[in-house]
Amino acid sequence: MMRKISRTSEALTAGKALALASLYLDKRQPVDYRMVCGRVECDGDWWCVQVQPDRSGVSSGDFTDRLVDAKMALQEQQNANVMLAVMLPSAVAEAEMLLPRVAAVLVKPQRNERRKTA
Repeated sequence: MMRKISRTSEALTAGKALALASLYLDKRQPVDYRMVCGRVECDGDWWCVQVQPDRSGVSSGDFTDRLVDAKMALQEQQNANVMLAVMLPSAVAEAEMLLPRVAAVLVKPQRNERRKTA
């Protein structure tokens, strides 16, 4: 039986968050690919563990279903602030900061030209 990690009695570290994520993912691994843990980062009082398939061409529906199932089981069975995510909060923040720049490059400025009438 797994021991719950208490938020008050035991400090959660990056290593413990990664171990929990790996444990819950291992129980849900598909036969044709592996879900692998990547970077771990702390966002406030939550640890975020990046999860992605080990190869391209994986069904996004299958991957997402397995990831959500692991995340829900982890949160229901453990008393730990561990989030399994495809994108880490820092990557989301970076993307949001770059979005206006990318949009400015992609959207051509409209010219105030008069239409020629025949």
